[in-house]
Amino acid sequence: MKLFKRISTIRLAALALGVMVLAPRIAPVLAQGDLASIGEIDLQVERFGPGNVCRQGEWVGIYIAVNDRGLEQREIILRIQGRDADGDRPLYDTVVTSNPGTRQAFWLYTRLPFRFSQNETLTLSAWAAEASGGADQSGALAYRAVRQLATTSIRPARVLDKTESMIGVLGPWHFGLGAYGVALQGAASTYAPTGHELTRIITGLEHAEIPHRYQGLVQFDALVWGAARRDADPLRLSTDQARAIREWVTRGGHLIVVLPTVGQEWLSRANPLSDLLPDSLPGELREGVDLNEFSQLLSRGPAGSLPTSASVRVLEPNEGAQADQAVRVLRAPDGSTLVSRRIVGAGAVTVIGVDLANPSLVSAGLPDPDQFWHRILGRRGVLDPNSQVAKRAVNSQRTRRSFDSDIPDEIAKSGRAYVGVLLGFVVFALYWVVAGPGGFGLLARAKKKQHAWVAFVVVTAVFTAIAWTGATMLRPKRVEVVHLTFLHEVYGQGTQRARTWASVLIPSYGDATISLGKAEGDSALRGMTGMVSPWEPPASDVITQSSFPDNRAYRVDARSPGAMRVPTRSTVKQIRADWGGDARWTTFTPLREPGQIGDSVLTLSENGIVSGRLAHHLPGPLEDVTILVVRRQQRIPSAGNTIGARPVCVAFAYSLVGAWEAGEANAILLEAVTDPKAGTRELLGIYTDSLLKKGKLVMADLGRRSVGSASDRLTATLLFPQLTPPDFQSGGANAGATLAQRSETHGLDLGHWFTQPCVVVIGHLTDAQADALPIPLEVNGRPIGVASGRTVVSWVYPLPDNPPAYVTFDTDDAPSDVPSGP
Repeated sequence: MKLFKRISTIRLAALALGVMVLAPRIAPVLAQGDLASIGEIDLQVERFGPGNVCRQGEWVGIYIAVNDRGLEQREIILRIQGRDADGDRPLYDTVVTSNPGTRQAFWLYTRLPFRFSQNETLTLSAWAAEASGGADQSGALAYRAVRQLATTSIRPARVLDKTESMIGVLGPWHFGLGAYGVALQGAASTYAPTGHELTRIITGLEHAEIPHRYQGLVQFDALVWGAARRDADPLRLSTDQARAIREWVTRGGHLIVVLPTVGQEWLSRANPLSDLLPDSLPGELREGVDLNEFSQLLSRGPAGSLPTSASVRVLEPNEGAQADQAVRVLRAPDGSTLVSRRIVGAGAVTVIGVDLANPSLVSAGLPDPDQFWHRILGRRGVLDPNSQVAKRAVNSQRTRRSFDSDIPDEIAKSGRAYVGVLLGFVVFALYWVVAGPGGFGLLARAKKKQHAWVAFVVVTAVFTAIAWTGATMLRPKRVEVVHLTFLHEVYGQGTQRARTWASVLIPSYGDATISLGKAEGDSALRGMTGMVSPWEPPASDVITQSSFPDNRAYRVDARSPGAMRVPTRSTVKQIRADWGGDARWTTFTPLREPGQIGDSVLTLSENGIVSGRLAHHLPGPLEDVTILVVRRQQRIPSAGNTIGARPVCVAFAYSLVGAWEAGEANAILLEAVTDPKAGTRELLGIYTDSLLKKGKLVMADLGRRSVGSASDRLTATLLFPQLTPPDFQSGGANAGATLAQRSETHGLDLGHWFTQPCVVVIGHLTDAQADALPIPLEVNGRPIGVASGRTVVSWVYPLPDNPPAYVTFDTDDAPSDVPSGP
């Protein structure tokens, strides 16, 4: 008994010693603002995304404060560990230089998994760095981690559902945008009651919260810079922050500037974003303007309730301004321009000359978004909480349909696996017959049973050779890629933007580098790298699904994530890649008619017919082609009236029959296509309504039948803001009201193009040349040898601007989507 007590005492003492030794290494969980003092470095999360908001499945910037308690300056690696679909551990890291005794803050970027929630944590660590003697993808000196200095777990403050979108607002006011993010009262829903997805408005952002890299802004559909105060001053942007905004806009972002009445920060030459602004500044400042003169643009209520003495900056194009640098979007009844836009690459910068920060407008929650912001963002739907539509939506049932859930099927690489399984089954069946009863029966008939074992060995050897030969023949010999790519180009901008999901088959064991080449040429993205990250389907759970037993860690440079060196096992790696740069493919070419003169190659007549020829030079025929012609915005209705749930623009859709072959010899005559007599024309509202019915039913609604093709759904993602809102006008609950959702294609839609005249072409390339890939994807520094899959091509040709006119009398407020009359 004494011996037992002595052993127990020794065990307890050893356990206590172990706890004391390991206790400093147990990492606490940090939320925003918490401080972890572990080892030689203090770590503190100041922002988990701008505004402390992030979204499932998207890149996010995390602002981390570091206090090095060491004795001398040194290089430190800040690292966040994730997990991919194979069970491997991507390490998103960046190298920083510490200054002992001084509190510093750095941005660290990572892509979140789709199953990430507010209760999930990420592992954050700091490591002592040592130069490895080489260079990384960006050309900077490469480092390796040699000693861990601190580690902790971090938790987000707010995580949005993968089906929600985001608009960031710099300054304290939301300018009426808040209605886009209102869900059903008392419900934890992630959708808009009278529309589709919720758009969360992240207000109160400061200029210090602007990340220093593009990937920290990719979660936003738009940025509204609503105040030029000290905490939101464009003059205080760093060079890296200004470059991040510029790259985000060029890749398709929409920057919206509300000009203040006081201060000249946006008009200053010292403004690092001045070259992005429309060529209509500084404009003409008018004082004492009665906003009731265009109240129907700002409010759905009657005239007479708005400020009668406000400041407005008129934004007429400057002399010599190019058409795409000063697009007139909205104007006052007297014709003076109130909103001007500059097209920048695949994105745009819109400047608003009306003082939306006027206290009377702010206190009233104006402008009403369905009157004003729809005409800037290119959205539709009723947002009035007091409308009959909103009241009937409370008890409605919605059928959820996804429009980007085809991505996993589009990039699935299973053909060779099916052949291998079939071959194995056939070989095994034949082997069983020949080596078993069949062979024994033949020997018995020949009265040579004594040779059964010899025959068995020979048959086994023969079938082993057949199986080995078949497996060798089926084994991949080169890198192969199956992809789905959205490729977008605006005519005259010289840049292309692409997002690719791909299954990359690497026929080797060990490690391989998957990378995107740097943008070259003269585009605004020259020298910038894209983003490559591991990817998993939105419906998967990477924590519970099977993984390889030899899972390993691999590094992703969070600052310049254009390459990652991944473990390879002669299997497929699924990735997402975002790229922008000079055009790699020649997409569409507008052709002049003999003797045609003028700056515009394509022209729009008063009756809506587009003149000109259009050819494409893509590496294969285009299928499921749709041409959209946006004539102009709807007329602004008289005071107290709205356009309801109708599209904000007057636009028509034209579908081409059959495949469109490449080359000028196969150019289409747009005048013939857009002629109303051709019989292929649909109003935009009717066309989007037909697309809405073709979404793929999600898990909760699988009891109903899905209709439509992947082409229909992927086209619909580009038109997502214009998809038909639910119609509850019939009375009680409408069980057939469709709820459109997207998870992976945020930021790819063509929303703002529905606010100005243009021609849009959308087509699908599924039969491209074997080596055709629209992005410069490489494996181990070599271009992809074999690539197959689908490329969804969208091309925009801007037409001369035509801001909407005002309806003066109720009797003139006719239905807007009519082909006749302005």
